[in-house]
Amino acid sequence: MVAMVATILKMSLSGSALILAVVIVRVLAIHKLPKKTFNILWGIALCRLMIPFFVPSRFSVFNAAGIIEDFLLKAGSAGGMRPL
Repeated sequence: MVAMVATILKMSLSGSALILAVVIVRVLAIHKLPKKTFNILWGIALCRLMIPFFVPSRFSVFNAAGIIEDFLLKAGSAGGMRPL
């Protein structure tokens, strides 16, 4: 049960990151890209939220979060700080 909730949370965060990326692309390139491009990007984001699958990748928000967490834990232990 906990693993299922963790998987759903990861997929939701991944979808949120994709939506944020679409919003940033839209803001930066609103007058440079055709409107059809934004419809396709929003369609991809919608599919990502609706279709329950997770594609493992080396380039992931979660991999970056793990690297940052490891770095902070090492820095905290070296400086006398305790992790939460």
